[in-house]
Amino acid sequence: MAVLRHKEQKLSQLITSIASERIKRRLRDFSLDALNAQRKGLRLESEAEELRLLNERMKKEEEDKRVNYELMIKKALRGNHSLTHSLTHSLTH
Repeated sequence: MAVLRHKEQKLSQLITSIASERIKRRLRDFSLDALNAQRKGLRLESEAEELRLLNERMKKEEEDKRVNYELMIKKALRGNHSLTHSLTHSLTH
């Protein structure tokens, strides 16, 4: 009877040990999943910020191009106005 009780205690300890290891494994897996999700979230945030900055830079470049184009047109018109004025002045005098 004592031998049977001893075997049952050993079996009980083994089952408890297996259950404990299973819990540890689940906790480790959960922790790894949480870390992976956090890394993915941080990567997505970083990529979103890079995209936002790129869009801002592209908008600024487009605005700069537009302003430069308008200045070029104004200078060309001013130059033509001066040329027209010079020609008109030289023809009338």
